[in-house]
Amino acid sequence: MGADLILAVSPLPVWEDGTDCANDDDFKAALQQRLATDSSWRDEVQNQNPGVEDNAEEMTWCLDAVQDFMEANDNVHQRDLVTRKFADRWYAFTGGMTWGDDPSDLFAPMLFLDNTGLFIEPFKKP
Repeated sequence: MGADLILAVSPLPVWEDGTDCANDDDFKAALQQRLATDSSWRDEVQNQNPGVEDNAEEMTWCLDAVQDFMEANDNVHQRDLVTRKFADRWYAFTGGMTWGDDPSDLFAPMLFLDNTGLFIEPFKKP
């Protein structure tokens, strides 16, 4: 048996007007609002971290995953993250060869964002 190539992809977060909101001070408040009103992401937290049992822990785990991703996206020298633009929207990619483990440090947070779709819809300014 050989190694497999696996990738995770997520759109970068944008405001409703299409501008980048990743480095905006209002982004965290907008994300928390989305997490409070849409609970679909909770199932993915349970899938990736079965030990998380209450809402506060789930929210913390989710925000940590987003923060890991956003910090990596800010670092232009990050080796395991690449961004590309398709159809007027920027996407981030990570991945690599795997023998059953995560191929990069960002793989788990990116897979979480990909599976939950948290960044698919544009954010409303708080």
